[in-house]
Amino acid sequence: MVAIVAAGERPSHGSAVAAGATAADAIRFAIEDQLAAGAVVDALVGLGIDHTSPEAAVACAAFEGLQHAATHLIGASGSAVELVEQGFRADVRFATELDVAEVVPELRHGVFRA
Repeated sequence: MVAIVAAGERPSHGSAVAAGATAADAIRFAIEDQLAAGAVVDALVGLGIDHTSPEAAVACAAFEGLQHAATHLIGASGSAVELVEQGFRADVRFATELDVAEVVPELRHGVFRA
């Protein structure tokens, strides 16, 4: 069994926060997470692992439909705008590339490890 979670993120302290929420408890559901989850599901389907949850199917369909615009969409996202403002434009661009890593981080006991 494989679990893929498009988890979102907590906005940085300088970001606008949803009405009624504080920066400490707000979650921004990030499009880059949704598209990345969809890309992983799409790759798994390509390998013949095609029994997916409805949520995985939606993420996959989003990626399939938007993959040609993914670089632009991710670059225009709230997260990317913040990173570019902090001087990480090259990192944002690199994060949009497909099939460039052979290592996958795993979350174990609350810590990501490669």
